[in-house]
Amino acid sequence: MPGIEEAARRAWEAEPAECREPGMQTIKYGTAGFRAKAAGMERVMYRAGVIAALRARLVGQSTGLVVTASHNPVADNGSKVVDGDGGMLSADWEGPATDIANAQSLDTLQAAFVALCPQGVVEEPNEGIVVVIGRDTRPHS
Repeated sequence: MPGIEEAARRAWEAEPAECREPGMQTIKYGTAGFRAKAAGMERVMYRAGVIAALRARLVGQSTGLVVTASHNPVADNGSKVVDGDGGMLSADWEGPATDIANAQSLDTLQAAFVALCPQGVVEEPNEGIVVVIGRDTRPHS
């Protein structure tokens, strides 16, 4: 079983270089997920997948990731994590999700992972646990 800090390191090393460019906007996770202008959301969109995968592993159930800006203007984009029962991401995950999405160093990413998994161990997933990805059909998605 890998440690939570190792899981964060693997996520950090696997992400595209543009996710670490300085000066990227900070985007907060709220009830509607992450929402902002599509330009400049590269890090948040990549890390939303990391958040969904981490959620699935830590709660032991499949999770969804929706790429959408819903009814917002075409220049906007967004993503949200959905629990396996179709419900919104638990409110106690919103702060750590914001921290993960906006971490600008491996240390801050690891700290955000540890906040969600203080015991430090990521259990092996149950067979069949997946992250389901959906998107709307608007041009920005």
